[in-house]
Amino acid sequence: MIGSYTERSTVPGLAVVAGLAPASRYRAITEVLRTHLNASPYMEFYVLEALYLMGAATVAEERMRNRFAAQVADPATADRVRPHHQRPGYRRAVRPLPAPPARSDLPRRPGPARRPLPPTLLTTTPRRPAG
Repeated sequence: MIGSYTERSTVPGLAVVAGLAPASRYRAITEVLRTHLNASPYMEFYVLEALYLMGAATVAEERMRNRFAAQVADPATADRVRPHHQRPGYRRAVRPLPAPPARSDLPRRPGPARRPLPPTLLTTTPRRPAG
């Protein structure tokens, strides 16, 4: 079913990332991840990470191009990629706060007392074992 997310490509990817899939299965897992493009956008990260961990970087890049090419090329989604202050028609609604007033007029509270440690705490004496 087009547009639905299933675990068919997610579970093998998670197994590789978690270290549960043996290296002898990498070729079969790579083929599953190459053909099934129905992971959710959140889980797509783990699928791509699994492909890179298995040494199939070209498959991962091909998958990214196939999955996200339409979104990148669509001008309606281009503004979602740009920071909000670079979007056309953006008006800065928040002004920067003024600098805080100088604090020299406030009385200073003394910090914690810094007393030297007593010499008995600085020396170590061997203890006898109990018993």
